[in-house]
Amino acid sequence: MAKKRTAKSIKASCVRLARKAVNLRDGVCQKCGGSVNLQCCHVKVRKYNATTCDLLNLILLCSSDPYSGHEGCHQWFDRDIISSGRWFEATFPARADHLAEIERSRDDRIKVWRDTEWLEVETFLKDYIRDL
Repeated sequence: MAKKRTAKSIKASCVRLARKAVNLRDGVCQKCGGSVNLQCCHVKVRKYNATTCDLLNLILLCSSDPYSGHEGCHQWFDRDIISSGRWFEATFPARADHLAEIERSRDDRIKVWRDTEWLEVETFLKDYIRDL
């Protein structure tokens, strides 16, 4: 008999799948178009279940490159939150609206997700990746 998966293990699977989906969806740094040292970046904090694996909250950005001296768009995004927030809103207005709605909906941010909810996210992400 297979061991029952916990919400924690399913969430970890969802995080891996979300990173893979963002890499496949974006392909290059969404700020500069670079293709080196790419990282999956959370636009809004990932401490809430509602934003952890939300593909609209994830963006592919490059990290710093010591060989070229490029600071890295991920570092800029985290460091300059006002400019990066304005850039994100101008570049991805529908995604920015979606994230603003999540912030207004406090219930989704604070509730504890059960394994069944994480399984729904996992299924969605697997289907999304398959369809890319």
